Amino acid sequence: MNNIIIKSVFISVLFILFSSTVLFSQNTFDQTMSAIEKRLMNDISVLAADSFMGRESGTEGEIKARDYIVKNYKEIGLAPLFGDTSYIQSFPFKSNASYGDSNWLKMNNKIYVLHEDFYPLAYSSNGFINTDFVNAGF
Repeated sequence: MNNIIIKSVFISVLFILFSSTVLFSQNTFDQTMSAIEKRLMNDISVLAADSFMGRESGTEGEIKARDYIVKNYKEIGLAPLFGDTSYIQSFPFKSNASYGDSNWLKMNNKIYVLHEDFYPLAYSSNGFINTDFVNAGF
């Protein structure tokens, strides 16, 4: 009989401990986040917003994202890296592919027509391949 009471008390204590842990862990997400986590969540939300229009290079959305990041760098006191005065590094970027006579495809002595038989990727490279083709069923 004593064993049953001890087991009951033990199980009751475990139940209270585990249920209080579960209840405590159900605080709202916002209350449990640290200041850094809140800052990161805010920055991600801002940069992923539709108002940044995808942030593609060379677009207004990219400029808005750049300005937001630079503003935040200045706010937290991060020193500029480029020439000790700028947070921005320039680099060449070609946004549109050029198609013309230099784009061609020839397989098994058959010449294929650009934009009818094949479509090169905008960022593919030039090259020559001399090999056999295999029909993969597609």
